[in-house]
Amino acid sequence: MFNNKFSVMRRIFTFVCALSLAAAAWGQEFSAVNEDGKTISYTVTGEGEVEVTRHPNSSGTEYEGDVRIPETVEHESVTYTVTGIGEEAFAYSDLLDAVEIPASVKAIGANAFQGTRLKEVEIPEGVTEIGTAAFHSCFNLETAVLPGSITEIDTLTFQYCYSLKEVNIPAGVRKINLGAFNYCLLLEEIEIPASVKEIESLAFAYCLSLREVRCHATDVPALGDVEEETGVFTTNYLVNLSFNYYDDTYGEIDFESFKHDGAKHATLRVPQASVEAYRAAEGWGTGVCHPEEEDMIYDSWGLSFGVDGEVCNYFHEIESLEGGGTATDGTEAEKGFGVYAENGVIYIEGETEGVEVYDITGRRVYTGNSTAVSVGRAGVYIVKSGEETEKVVVR
Repeated sequence: MFNNKFSVMRRIFTFVCALSLAAAAWGQEFSAVNEDGKTISYTVTGEGEVEVTRHPNSSGTEYEGDVRIPETVEHESVTYTVTGIGEEAFAYSDLLDAVEIPASVKAIGANAFQGTRLKEVEIPEGVTEIGTAAFHSCFNLETAVLPGSITEIDTLTFQYCYSLKEVNIPAGVRKINLGAFNYCLLLEEIEIPASVKEIESLAFAYCLSLREVRCHATDVPALGDVEEETGVFTTNYLVNLSFNYYDDTYGEIDFESFKHDGAKHATLRVPQASVEAYRAAEGWGTGVCHPEEEDMIYDSWGLSFGVDGEVCNYFHEIESLEGGGTATDGTEAEKGFGVYAENGVIYIEGETEGVEVYDITGRRVYTGNSTAVSVGRAGVYIVKSGEETEKVVVR
């Protein structure tokens, strides 16, 4: 009897000691050198888990060049899985042309890469959270690939990413938050999936190169309240726009290509059955325009705009995604079809005469009548129907 009690007490004591040791480890900070010789700082966030954290000297100078974040890291004979990139982990460091993020990462903290020289980033599937302003002021960032596992694009995620030319909004995203792509000056096209239900104010404001927005939502997404008379979208080119940026880190950036001969505006393409609903909705088909006939100078950023033109917060042209007419004047829509891709599936819209899909080598990967073709891998594909062909990029 005594031995049984002693055995039970010993097991309880061992369990309590184990819990105490685990609790003591949580919050522990350490650094380790990865395979490419870079020293990365970590904080223990749970049993067997760590996140990348800002270097203790808080200047970020230790993170330079390309960085490969490992999937696991060893410290004091314990192997930890890297499951997160913490708040301000790489902020204003002298990186990420690129950063390699492992598949083990599930969350990226607020301001994690803010102000870096990062040129491209691919965030792996499985990441469910990308924090506020995670890539804010990444002036050199040109391409961002987002995972299908996120359901929101957070506040100010890509604000002031002046060079951003290409970004995907994954199927499954339901909300695009305040200022998410504000001042993405080189962004020309946006694909909004059918899952999006809400887009907050300034989400795409001052995307001055915007030429086309393709929104697949049948129900018109709700837009945020108008702020600073720009709303969610800025759909105009501005006449004689000049842009110049200079600071000690980046030197001079001159976007002379932004000079235009006249004001133009972007086209919105939506499901044909919803064209009239978008045309009637404020911020989509109705709204206000206001003149911009002054130089705007932001001394705190070393930023200046020379503007002479007009800014509107709605689309002047709304057409159907299907590629034909909008049928708003009582005429029959022209024959034709359109294609887009989401999560490895090619979707065909409009009138077709059977479908054939070819990969970039010319190999036929599908033939039939389906309007949703799963191709299994990323790449460029050619979709053929009758005498018409369309190209689509699957990511």
